[in-house]
Amino acid sequence: MSKNAKNEKDAQCNESISCSYGENAETLEAVSQSAPLNIKVTNISLQNEDNLLARANIVLNDCFAIRGVKIVHGKHGAFISMPSFLLNGRFVEVCFPTTNKFRQQLRESVIGAYEQTLAQGQKAMEHAKQASAEAKGTETEGSSLYAD
Repeated sequence: MSKNAKNEKDAQCNESISCSYGENAETLEAVSQSAPLNIKVTNISLQNEDNLLARANIVLNDCFAIRGVKIVHGKHGAFISMPSFLLNGRFVEVCFPTTNKFRQQLRESVIGAYEQTLAQGQKAMEHAKQASAEAKGTETEGSSLYAD
């Protein structure tokens, strides 16, 4: 292969990360995927920016971490957006699921952890409101004793 042809091919592949995935698809498919992946979602930070609901990190099988996963509100509900970079005017994912089955498993894990975080936050707020109301009630009762 001539140097120019190689440079052209490199330039084309640089436009899309998935190009390199396509070249290695046979190798990736040969790897056994019989064991399900253990997905841990960590460091969920709730956001309040336009459609961005939260950011999270993911750890796969306690040996591979992905930082900066976004949980975004879309037309059809929440979805996850993997870390990406801007290349030639479009966003290209740095890492991504290679099968629909794993994409669904990953989505369910991340969205589930996000919803659990929301529920815990709501319970904490309700508990704080209740404690505040009880404290105000105690203060009122206590102050009436001194008013006599």
